[in-house]
Amino acid sequence: MLKASVRGTQQPVRSSLPEPALEGPLLILSPHLDDAALSCSALIERGSAADVLTIFDGEPDPPRAGGWDRRTGFTDSASSMTVRRREDRAAFAGTPHRLAGLGLLDLQYAGHDRASSDGERIEIAVREWVEANRGGTVAAPIGAGRRRGRLRTWLEDRFGEHGATIQHPDHVLVRDIAVQTAAGSPSVDLLLYEEVPYGTNAGTKPEVAASAASAGRFFVPIEVEIDRESKARRISAYRSQMDHLFIGGNRLDEAAALPKVERYWHSTAVVAPSG
Repeated sequence: MLKASVRGTQQPVRSSLPEPALEGPLLILSPHLDDAALSCSALIERGSAADVLTIFDGEPDPPRAGGWDRRTGFTDSASSMTVRRREDRAAFAGTPHRLAGLGLLDLQYAGHDRASSDGERIEIAVREWVEANRGGTVAAPIGAGRRRGRLRTWLEDRFGEHGATIQHPDHVLVRDIAVQTAAGSPSVDLLLYEEVPYGTNAGTKPEVAASAASAGRFFVPIEVEIDRESKARRISAYRSQMDHLFIGGNRLDEAAALPKVERYWHSTAVVAPSG
């Protein structure tokens, strides 16, 4: 009987992304309309086209104002999502990447009673991409940030001064489904990326170990130096968000505020005999 051997956080840190992620078919799963640009500059800067799928870019019907909408100055979901989609297109202007949206509602609209069908739709979208792109790479968020046991506490922090350090349930859902899909698809590579600004505290390491255990794979850590000026210019397109996202009190569209490296974890389907 074979048993998966998992070493999620004990591998030597590499300084470059694997070649398939830079040249082969690539799907970047962005929970919201900014996460990919905030966290995956090293992938976005690759020369060939990638598929960027935003998961939670839907609008409730009828429109309503969520907590983050109000905090960022919007009257309701219709006005905020119109602007945020336009910002996302502007952020990727000049790149070859293909943008698409799954149309699900984010947490501020869906709440803690999110339909189980949402997870099923994410799984179907990822699986269909994998089946059409054998040997490709799926990049998903690691679910960085401090864990909290109660959604209410998370919401209070999320929309307060220190909200960016709290693990986002939408990110965790996307990660879990990506990991499960990759675990059942030995032909696909999996990259987990640390989200900005959630990964600015010590809340990432447990998520790497948990993801490795779930996938039954080795995870190799990667730290890639990035062009912070270029990244800051790109994310400055998200004007509606920049007044509310900080690292150490500095706006994320300020190059000096951005981490010098982006952190990823690359998994391969490796199993070892038990015993």
